[in-house]
Amino acid sequence: MLFLVLISAFSLISKEKPVAIVGNEKVFEEDIPDGLTLDRHLQNLVFLELAEEKGYDDSVRADIDQVFNKEVVRRTVRGFSGEASMPTQYDCVLFYKNSRKKLFVQIIQTNSFFKAAKAYLEVLKGEDFGSVSEKYSVYPELRKSKGHLQYPISWSAAFPRSFNMVFNMRKGGISVPLKYAENWNIVKIIDIKEENGKNAFDISKMEKEIKDPRLRLRIAREKSSLYTYKFRKFIPWIANPKIDSKGLSMLIQRISAPEEKSMHRGLPFGEGDLDVVLAHSAIGEYKIRDFIEDAALAGDLSQFGNENAASLFIRDNIFNRTLTAMCRRLGVHRNSSLSESYERRFSDATLDFFKSKEILPIIKETEDDLRNFYEENKDKYVVPEKRKVSLIEVKEEQEAQEARERLLKGEDFEALAREISIARGREHGGSIGYIREDQKGAIGREAFLLQKGEISNVFETKIAWAVIKVTDIKNSYQQVYSDVKSSVRIDYREAKAKEIGNKIFEQNKERFGLKVLD
Repeated sequence: MLFLVLISAFSLISKEKPVAIVGNEKVFEEDIPDGLTLDRHLQNLVFLELAEEKGYDDSVRADIDQVFNKEVVRRTVRGFSGEASMPTQYDCVLFYKNSRKKLFVQIIQTNSFFKAAKAYLEVLKGEDFGSVSEKYSVYPELRKSKGHLQYPISWSAAFPRSFNMVFNMRKGGISVPLKYAENWNIVKIIDIKEENGKNAFDISKMEKEIKDPRLRLRIAREKSSLYTYKFRKFIPWIANPKIDSKGLSMLIQRISAPEEKSMHRGLPFGEGDLDVVLAHSAIGEYKIRDFIEDAALAGDLSQFGNENAASLFIRDNIFNRTLTAMCRRLGVHRNSSLSESYERRFSDATLDFFKSKEILPIIKETEDDLRNFYEENKDKYVVPEKRKVSLIEVKEEQEAQEARERLLKGEDFEALAREISIARGREHGGSIGYIREDQKGAIGREAFLLQKGEISNVFETKIAWAVIKVTDIKNSYQQVYSDVKSSVRIDYREAKAKEIGNKIFEQNKERFGLKVLD
């Protein structure tokens, strides 16, 4: 009854009267996840117990553990870099100014400063930039294109400060060698595109926009990614992995020529192979049993059939394990919200795996089944009426009344929307596209009271006062079977899965002592 114990462990201490009992565990109303009924929640509890009996929970544990460990690492790094990532006034001004530029560039990208320096000297002597990139660039794509990037460079707060100079260069300018990530780059500016033209930089507008919390959050996230990168750079040095050549040779031999008699979990290893050491590191030995655990998430083993690929895979996983171990030592994984998230993900993944093995394979639909389902559920495949709406939204009711009067006197709706509206669609003349009656709250309700071309009365929205105009109407219609066959199949399988699930639940609920209380 592992799942019932886990669920009860994260329940609130103070409870109301229980609503059900499964086995020896009480189920309280606050235990029921949002969006689920009591019946559906109880069904899920029974399915989880059946999944545990069949060992399906073990099949998803590696994936969920990997997700959990990534979240532990992310939260730890975010904790370290959070304060440093808070944008300064300088960061905001720099971001505002440079994010309005798109640079079209040619680059020479090398993996060492020595090569970058040689390339830079050749460019200074008058050698063609493209030819030098073709000669020195580390990536074949760059050599082939003679350094021309097929996309513009946009500003990022994650760029090192040395990259600031690139966004201050003029057309035709060439940078000194600049390091970014693991490579050295020489950048030539081919063209510069500025938002709304070269004279768009407005100091008063900038002072207003850099106070926007969304802008500051974006900058903080990009800076955080840079600190995360720097943090991770130290991990290989800390982990200090040393590959065991004898163990590596044995690994490659097994992968390259698997023997049918030597198999473990479908992989070409026997039980006696599991403790063969592949590498030594600061956190201990990395054995074939560790490789099996990591390889379960990596797909086809043939990709590790050579020394370089296998060594790289082993090193990467040692780095990840070292980083995870460091973060766990800090106790981040014991955070209550993180633990609850893990249990929720684990339960959801186990349920999905159970259904994929015990329910979905049973469903076999024919063409007649799908056509009959369509005829019985035609209402599901009716496209509702939609109306194309133009909107003017202003802060005060009186202002909205004045706008309506101007429209009734014949003023152009689009021009007036661009002039006074505060709604998002103002730049499109107020158009917000086609909407259903149940969309956009009061706007949708008002739109369906109008005929095509009519102007509405003034009404209040969630944030302001509005007047609208319906510019087009698309009538409701019944979709034909051939056009919605794929949707019908999905809906049919969903209905059948529910039917089969109910049957499994009814057959097994008494086994777990399920009882709904009054």
